[in-house]
Amino acid sequence: MTDMQAAIGLGQMNKLHSFIQQRRSNFDYLSHGLSELNDFLKVHTPTVRSKPSWFGFPITLREDAPFLRSDIIDFLESKKIATRLLFGGNLIKQPAYADLPFRIVDDIPNSDRIMTDTFWIGLYPGISGDMLEYVVDSFWEFIKH
Repeated sequence: MTDMQAAIGLGQMNKLHSFIQQRRSNFDYLSHGLSELNDFLKVHTPTVRSKPSWFGFPITLREDAPFLRSDIIDFLESKKIATRLLFGGNLIKQPAYADLPFRIVDDIPNSDRIMTDTFWIGLYPGISGDMLEYVVDSFWEFIKH
């Protein structure tokens, strides 16, 4: 880290508590707004006794969802709602591991599902209430069509 980056980082530390609170609030808003779409989407929740500072809002398609992850991502992106794929999943299927020796003990279907059916939306602390409502409304619009 350069001195300039460190100075900026130190300046941001004064805002850390409010950033964390806003990210949690954004997560709660989306969780509530998308909870009735549970037939199509799995909205993730924190593990017991945890209180995360959410970086993003992860969403996994239900196995019997009548659409593909690419369908909903394309729709959201067309509405100017940025999405990202989860940067994990079944790592042994990543190109970097193509020529490396490894072993697995059993099938890892959950890792495969994460790789094919999960994406996330950022929870930037500067997202306004109107923006969050637009995101929720856009999910509902996609599901209705």
